[in-house]
Amino acid sequence: MDKVGLRELLRQRRALLDPVDLGLLPDRGRRKKARGLSQAQVAQLLFRTERWYGEFERGGIETPTSAVLEDVARVLKMDESERTALFVFALAQDPPDPVGSDADEDSSPRWSRLADDFSPLPVVVTDLAWNALAYNSAFSALHDDLTADDENPGSPDRFNVIRWQLLRREARNRQLLDWENSWAVSASLQLRYSLALHPANQQLQRLTAEVESDPQAGPIYRANVVRSVEPPSLPLPIKLCQWGSGSLEIHCMRPFYGYRRAWISLLKFTPDGPS
Repeated sequence: MDKVGLRELLRQRRALLDPVDLGLLPDRGRRKKARGLSQAQVAQLLFRTERWYGEFERGGIETPTSAVLEDVARVLKMDESERTALFVFALAQDPPDPVGSDADEDSSPRWSRLADDFSPLPVVVTDLAWNALAYNSAFSALHDDLTADDENPGSPDRFNVIRWQLLRREARNRQLLDWENSWAVSASLQLRYSLALHPANQQLQRLTAEVESDPQAGPIYRANVVRSVEPPSLPLPIKLCQWGSGSLEIHCMRPFYGYRRAWISLLKFTPDGPS
């Protein structure tokens, strides 16, 4: 627990709220120049005692429950970045996805600019269910190669990284070499890790059900229950239509909090050397 960070976050949020706007009477026991909500008023809104809230703000409540933190975030009108900070300071972990969080992360120009900054490496930014949100020109060229002659070609905007690795017949039968022992295992662990982080996400639930019902991918997904949820970082063997055989490294990163609902994937293709 970061007691200093928690205390300052809560104090600053209290100072920004007007008791009258929340239907409260002014706290006559406070100094006239004091701004915002008092600890007593926050306690009243939380249906807690003033002593309990004072202890909580000082960091004296060890490991508060997620329900308590959600109540505090609601009462203090925190935005998503502040809510994330509250959980990080109090529990050293990200908060669960907010209600109604199944929608894609905003695909604003910032993602496209970020992807372009990594050129010439192919980069794709996906939502937490691995649907493409933004990509650079290098990934667009690679994507055309990856989906060539597929039974269901589509633009990168509809490209799903995990679905491609686990369910696309062209990918697993011709492009992703050693699919059963390398690609399918890596993608299964990645999907299981994502679902563990976001169990309420309906897109991930549907993708998992789709994978489990597949006669080839399903057994591999179920067989990797007890292994580490983190996918291996080893280069994976691949055969590209235009570039030939080689290995593809996929480095996945999560942005800093405030933009948690996305993955940034950097791809590096290394061709096989002459035999």
